[in-house]
Amino acid sequence: MSAPRDPAPPERLDSARWQRIAEILDQALELPGERVAEFLARACAGDAALRAEVEALLAADASAPDFLETPAAELAAGLL
Repeated sequence: MSAPRDPAPPERLDSARWQRIAEILDQALELPGERVAEFLARACAGDAALRAEVEALLAADASAPDFLETPAAELAAGLL
């Protein structure tokens, strides 16, 4: 007997959704911190899930500012 499935699986993101997230994220990263909330309100236009995804990525970037800037090969070379 298999485990019961969650009746409401998490939203799957298609490539168009990811593209939109990436566009908003890129624009938000270019703004001064005090303008980000206002920008997200406009860019996400009431789409709470979209805003939450972008905010999560912004938070991850803030906690590891060099993570997205360092190529994976460079990081791996440092481990060898």
